[in-house]
Amino acid sequence: MDTANLMEKYEKQLNDDQTKFLQYQRQRLLSNAKHQMQRRLRDTFDDVDTDNSGSIMGKETGVLKRILKRELPEVKDIDKVFDVDGDGKIKKWELMDACDKVLDDIYSVDFEKKHGKIKSVK
Repeated sequence: MDTANLMEKYEKQLNDDQTKFLQYQRQRLLSNAKHQMQRRLRDTFDDVDTDNSGSIMGKETGVLKRILKRELPEVKDIDKVFDVDGDGKIKKWELMDACDKVLDDIYSVDFEKKHGKIKSVK
């Protein structure tokens, strides 16, 4: 193998390694961002659930909806997404279950499908 081919081979391997590293870092950052958002929403639920009933209803619902609209603007129909059983109350498990699904979509490791692959660094 001549020097030019060998250099080309090493350069390709280096670019492949850099791309894999960048993908790993992005996946890690997205995972951390998702966990931070989950923690924030769990804490928000606890703050809004002033009667400690384990569900959000009445006046609490309006407060939670305003917060969710600010935190998750991607969600258009908050009642439909977060009130899973349709009883007019948002329970903590409903919030966390729906958040997992919403955040998986927002912070998806398949982000590339929507926004393209990471380009190789040369």
